[in-house]
Amino acid sequence: AQRTLISEIPHTGLVTAIDLALDDCIHIGTDSLKRLGRRLANVADGFPSPTVSGITLEDDRTTIRVKYENVRGVLQSAGHPHGFSVHAENGEQLAAVYKTVLVGDSVILKVQELNFPEGATLYYGYGLRPICNITDSTDAAIPAFGPITLPS
Repeated sequence: AQRTLISEIPHTGLVTAIDLALDDCIHIGTDSLKRLGRRLANVADGFPSPTVSGITLEDDRTTIRVKYENVRGVLQSAGHPHGFSVHAENGEQLAAVYKTVLVGDSVILKVQELNFPEGATLYYGYGLRPICNITDSTDAAIPAFGPITLPS
């Protein structure tokens, strides 16, 4: 809901904190608060955070491409990129994504099969304490999203 409000309410922005370290189960730590402050300042200066601009299934039927707009530089991660998951309609996480590759302004998800059960969905940042670590070159994190229904 928060992600969609920036298109509905003028002069608003979105800053993602899903990738920041917590000191306890709900409070962001001091170093991460400083990173969040820089992100907020960038948005206030007129540099919007990355947002999802499209999700496509590639012709090889083993690749999902998640494209972003407002990416400054390229998408990057500290170590292996994390945070994407595919779920069955009942919410059960499927062992589908086996490789995540960052290419420019896109995330390429290699999956075992695209013949998912009816109602399968894609998420970024699912769960109580997701591991998400994808940012652009200026440290603006990509936003959590989901569920987005995938073709069966």
